[in-house]
Amino acid sequence: KAFMFILGVNIEKESVGDLRSFVASARERGIEIILVPLGGNIMSGRELDPGTWSTTVVGSVSSHLSQSSELVDELEWASHLGLTGVLGDVETLWPMEISRILQSQRRVVPWRLWARCKLHQWKEWHRLRTLCDYPLGLVVALEIDTQNPEQFKDVIRRWRSEPIIALILTSRAFILNDAGFPVLPRATQSLFQSLKNLLRDFRLLFVIEKEHD
Repeated sequence: KAFMFILGVNIEKESVGDLRSFVASARERGIEIILVPLGGNIMSGRELDPGTWSTTVVGSVSSHLSQSSELVDELEWASHLGLTGVLGDVETLWPMEISRILQSQRRVVPWRLWARCKLHQWKEWHRLRTLCDYPLGLVVALEIDTQNPEQFKDVIRRWRSEPIIALILTSRAFILNDAGFPVLPRATQSLFQSLKNLLRDFRLLFVIEKEHD
């Protein structure tokens, strides 16, 4: 079973600087995939070779989109680049556009759309995938952003049967130990391990996202 770590840049950033250097630096640290924003015209497609785009980069949908056409533009750009996946907040995704784009893919290995969902957002996820008519290319990136996941134990039971491809840990999930280092509380560690063990058909994509610059 393969494990891959993702380096997430701040999703609100409009630039990741020199993308080649960014990828090289990530690889030196053992990070196999990077998460970069699709908006802001930061990628022309020439920064990386096709093989790197398709194996190393996951795109991030802009959080400030106001029209469905803007979402379509970003998803079509991701498809053009040949990205391995695209991450978008479950509340900012338009079902009709997603369904059309996912069904129209002609790639031998199509990219997947990762719906970023917090633990309490199972109903939003269920609504999205239902309106999209359950497309195979729509999967879950489940965000754990709490130090007390026990309060979500009922909805966590529902998540266990969903197509989770990634677990997202934000800084809010961590506490400081006696030495001043961030660690996961035992309850969160237990949840993480139990969800990880369910992903036998997928590679586990473990995302640590920076909250601030």
